[in-house]
Amino acid sequence: MRLLGMAVLFLALGVSKYVSADAASDGENCNSIKNDDLILCVNKKYTLSDKILNEVYQKNINLMSAENKKELKDVQIAWIRFKERHCQNIYDAISPGREADIEKILCLLGVTKKRTYELLSIESGDSEELFSDILSALHGVGYGKSEVVGKLVNASTNGDNGWKEYVSKSCNFSSRMSGEKVSFCIARLNLFRGE
Repeated sequence: MRLLGMAVLFLALGVSKYVSADAASDGENCNSIKNDDLILCVNKKYTLSDKILNEVYQKNINLMSAENKKELKDVQIAWIRFKERHCQNIYDAISPGREADIEKILCLLGVTKKRTYELLSIESGDSEELFSDILSALHGVGYGKSEVVGKLVNASTNGDNGWKEYVSKSCNFSSRMSGEKVSFCIARLNLFRGE
């Protein structure tokens, strides 16, 4: 467990260079302590992140063959199902608490940013770069790369919510498009899921 914790720390430190920070202005609503203001704030950030995701998705789709377009669309549909189920489960676990809406939108925001990173990786062909950096850093402090990948491949999916379907489709697509090993992709996505 400590190994996965260290990997998540490296991810948190490194992912900002790959996925831009919130472009939405923090404005006064984001500094409020009122739930309604915070909901407006995080919803604005989520809306912007979703717009960016859709632009990146369209850019990828427009550059692909008909076969690749269909496969990427199937991956995207599996991801949307996962996102909706996963974030609804977070909402349900907190509801009727006053923070349930905020936590659901924050979940949608986080999952959307991670998917945007994944789509940008397809576009650039660098899906493995950040993960390789994390593995190298962990190797430098005594953890074997194959050990880390093995633990991440076998990591619990905490209720699944469609995660396995998304990961399977995404990693098969990534393997076909870039030659990335399926096990490496599964480990990478399980790390980026960050639960």
